[in-house]
Parts: sequence; structure tokens; C-alpha cells
Amino acid sequence: LEFEIYVYSNVKKPDYITSWFRDHCDSWFDITQRTDQEVVDNIKNNKIDILVDLAGLSNGNRISVFAQKPAPIQVSWLGYPGTIGLSEINYRITDNIADPEGLSDKYHVEKLIRLDGGFHCYSAYEKLPEVKSLPQKSNKFITFGSFNNISKISHDVIKTWSDILNLVKESHLIIKGRMVDYPCVRERIRNEFSQYNIPSDRMEFMEWVPKNQSPLEKYNSIDIALDTFPYNGTTTSFEALVMGVPVITLRGSRHAARVGASIMTRIGCTELIGESESQYIQIAESLANDISRLQRYRENLRTNLEKSTYGNPREFTKKFEKTFKSLYENRYI
Repeated sequence: LEFEIYVYSNVKKPDYITSWFRDHCDSWFDITQRTDQEVVDNIKNNKIDILVDLAGLSNGNRISVFAQKPAPIQVSWLGYPGTIGLSEINYRITDNIADPEGLSDKYHVEKLIRLDGGFHCYSAYEKLPEVKSLPQKSNKFITFGSFNNISKISHDVIKTWSDILNLVKESHLIIKGRMVDYPCVRERIRNEFSQYNIPSDRMEFMEWVPKNQSPLEKYNSIDIALDTFPYNGTTTSFEALVMGVPVITLRGSRHAARVGASIMTRIGCTELIGESESQYIQIAESLANDISRLQRYRENLRTNLEKSTYGNPREFTKKFEKTFKSLYENRYI
């Protein structure tokens, strides 16, 4: 046995996904009610060699545990799109598109580890719904959509999306997320779009769907997904792709704004990457006017994702194991 997986769970509202992870590790510790010192002592007693943080500086993190350096090697991965700013964390896992060499190293306390083929892996937590035909065929208009966190929809994003809606006549936009359950949030978004002459009847708000109700099915309602910027989507982009929906993204200058480009590159869809807001708009307009191309995406994107480096969990695990072995072997150098 080369690896033993110890999980320190800080999930305050466990669900069936939590249960799945608990069933697939060697040891599980619920630390939601544990003090930092109790967690640190447990990590030391278990002689953890490599401690991986998945929360970063996001809400509910336990960075204060990492600050006490309970493990000789400490790594940041996935949970936060930038440096933690803590010298006790040795490495951050990324790739050469999200963090090209020389672009962001100087802004990191951690040493960057760039995984070949990308630093993500995607497999659906449920049986995948059927990819249905383009909504455009029955609607007779293009439906754009964003299922990202509402907080990522900035003023610049709204202006850019409005430009697209004005160019693509009769097109509609669906926005889905937790916060649109609130009427005041929907009203604020409508008011911002109205400043750019987008009437409310061209917009639809879709409330958040619990994961046990197959939220992936909702992607069958849109023809084209519009990524947010400068904070790109990640999970939502993978979900769109696995449902045959192309994602138009805008490449920026930092990790959070380059994840979309990383994903699109790995699945062979660099034509969906805009290098400027004007190019992002042009890509959206061009794609909306090319129904046969949209149909090809609908038919092939799921397969493309499954055949990419993202869709092979076994190979991704081997890559991860190789990286961690190297870190362990060189831990005292």
C-alpha cells in the first residue's frame, strides 16, 4: 500500500456526496466541532506526510491549522484561485495555462506545481441525463445561459452580455443560481440589463436546484453558455460541456480569469476563448448564427470531455500519485 488517505472533514451540512467520500477513504475525521489544536494534534499523531488544503481563504476555512505546520509537506489545491499567503504552505497545484511560468510565480508564497494536462478531473456524481436537441430548434431563437455564482456577474459582464443580446436578435438569457431565489436580486439584475435596452421578457431566472434533483438536466434549456469574468466558472463549465453546451470564455491575466481558457484548451475548443471583450462578443455572435456548428457541439462535447485528460480519473490519479511521491522523496531537500 503506497498511499493512505486521511480526510479531515469541515463540512457542516453533510450530504450523500460527503457519504461517498467517507466510504472511499482509509480514515475520516469530522472536525467541524474540533478546535484547531485538537485537529493539529490528530494530524501529528497520525503522522500525516502530505496535508492538502481544499478551502484556501474561502468561507469556513481552517487555514489556522496549516499555520501550525502539523505536516512536513503542505499543499493548496482547487479551493482558492490564488496564493494563500502563508509560508507554511509549501506548494500550490495548478497548470501552465491557468498559471503560465513567469506570469504569477512572483505573486505566490507557495511554489507552483504545474500538472501536465490540467489540474482538474471531472466525473459526474450522478447518471448523466440525455443530451437533448438544441433549444433553438423548438424556440426559434438562441438561448444563452450562465449557471455561475451570481456574485461573479459584474457590471462589465452585464454590459458585455447585453451587447451580445443586442447583436443576436430575439435571443434570450437564462441566469441560474441560489441568489436568484430572492426577488430583490432578480430586480437588481433586470434593472442593470435594462440600462442597455434589454427588456425583462428576454431574461429568465432559474432557481437553484438541489443536486439530488439532477441540476444537469437544466443545461438542456440553453444553446450557449457564457462564462463570467474576471472570475471564470469551473464546475459549471464542466457541467455545461458534459451536457453538450459550448462555453465561451474570456482569458484574463490571473488564475481566476484563466481557468476557462485552461478547460477549453484541454478539450480542444480554443476557438471558444476570447482574448478581449470584443472578441468574446464576436465569438458569441458568430456561434449563435451557426446552427450547424452548435449542433456539432451538442453531439460531440460530452465525448470530447470524456476522452480528454479531464475525463480519465485513473490516469489523473496516477499523475497525482507521481507528483506526491516526488514531493515526499524530496521533502528534506
